[in-house]
Amino acid sequence: MRVLLVTESYPPSAGGSGWSAHQLAKALVGRGHSVLVAYLGRRHATYNLEGIPVWELKRIEGVPPGARLVAQEILEAVRLGRTVATLREDFGADVVHAQHRISTLALGYLGDRSGMLVATVRDYWPLCDTGQLYADGRPCDGCTGVRIGRCIGQRYPVLRYALPILPVMASARRRRQEALRRMDAVIAVSRFVAAKLGALLPTARLSVVHNIVDVAEVGPAIERLPHALFVGKLEPNKGAHLLAQIARSLPRGMDLIVAGDGRLLQTLARQGMDNLRLLGWTPKEHVTELMRRCSVLVLPSLWPEPLSRTLLEASAAGLPSVAFPVGGNPEAIVDDLSGYLVGSADEMAERAARIAVDHGLRRRLSEGAVQLARSRFSDEAVLPNLLRVYGHTSEASA
Repeated sequence: MRVLLVTESYPPSAGGSGWSAHQLAKALVGRGHSVLVAYLGRRHATYNLEGIPVWELKRIEGVPPGARLVAQEILEAVRLGRTVATLREDFGADVVHAQHRISTLALGYLGDRSGMLVATVRDYWPLCDTGQLYADGRPCDGCTGVRIGRCIGQRYPVLRYALPILPVMASARRRRQEALRRMDAVIAVSRFVAAKLGALLPTARLSVVHNIVDVAEVGPAIERLPHALFVGKLEPNKGAHLLAQIARSLPRGMDLIVAGDGRLLQTLARQGMDNLRLLGWTPKEHVTELMRRCSVLVLPSLWPEPLSRTLLEASAAGLPSVAFPVGGNPEAIVDDLSGYLVGSADEMAERAARIAVDHGLRRRLSEGAVQLARSRFSDEAVLPNLLRVYGHTSEASA
């Protein structure tokens, strides 16, 4: 089978969605399928990454917030769609699989319907203009006129009073939903995301297929140090403002190592806490090493994480995790098997400290985390479900 993956992010410079797309590509190639990746990047280029051919199309740059919606969801989608149409014909793709918002819109601009069209929804872009379902410091159900105006104003202050843009944004939301409905199949990365999409799509076309994590690639744990780890953007929706409180509640000799950058970095730095170690932006290979050396991961996200890649990679590294029970977190953590789901920052700190000092507990949770990664998120566990969506039932049932 020949699969053309279309995305907005891809390694080596990528966030969680890009690395998830790469793991998917590697898993398909490992099963004997042919894969070509097309994505929006920083340049026009072609290259090969771990045996996977990649076609990079330069994205539109320097666009102010007020024009970003038009630039991304129309101009970039049209450009990407035209490129995909050519690549699909030249590559002879049986399946064209969009990995995110712009790539799904791009498939709507394909001239004909040959081959299967699939879209993966990795956050809440069909329902929410920020993709987060998070406003005013708490999860929300979706965009309304007043709420979206306030929400966008908080994210882009220059648009705080740009009320005329609200109908444009509502139209863009409808366009995204229509693009999703044109797909032959839609994949949600968690049951939580699927439940949110249920009102938009018939059940027969909606499937849950988790992201893939490679346990062997992460490697075995090194000697654990009695420290907690946070990995992610230092933004309010990630609960970054709670990190100082968590660090303050940890016992003497236990640090909270923070690998990430964002708006709250300087706020945390001003706390002047010796056991709050701020690394800033951290390369992926260094993050992997930290996961293999620390005793516990804390994830105080307040927004409904669709399916946190950080939690999946921690599980593969045998690193127990402590998080709030929001979004897809209960699918990424099995309480008291691979970590804990807690109700407050203080409880998060208490559980993290207990894991760090109780070697027997840490060993049990570490073994449970690796077991969960292998049974739920490995390519052996995930790929049959994906191939079933593709209609490749012979291998899926093998």
